[in-house]
Amino acid sequence: MNSLLPFPRFGSGQGLEPTLARFEQWMQAPDSPVRSVKHLPATEGEYAAIPDSIDATLREALARRGIARLYSHQAEALRALDRIVAEPEARSLRAELASTSRN
Repeated sequence: MNSLLPFPRFGSGQGLEPTLARFEQWMQAPDSPVRSVKHLPATEGEYAAIPDSIDATLREALARRGIARLYSHQAEALRALDRIVAEPEARSLRAELASTSRN
C-alpha cells in the first residue's frame, strides 16, 4: 500500500464518520501505514494569552478576526520561534505572517 494516503475530503456535510470509516478500512490492509484508530473523549481547549512579543500588526489582524487568545500550543510555538529566530528576522517573519492574514 502506498504510504501517501489521499486524505478524505471534508465539507461534505456528513460529519466525521465517513472519514473515520475510511481510516478503519485502510487499517485492515497488512501493509497499511494506518496502525490504529483511537477514539478519545472531547476535552476543553487550553488557552493562553497572545505573547507580548507578537507584533502589533499581527495582534490587530487577529483581533479583526475575533481572536483574543491562542490555544496554548500555538502560544508556546510563538514563544519558541522568538527563542530560535534572531530578533530582526523574527520581526520580519511576524510582519509577513500578519500581512498574509489581513483578508
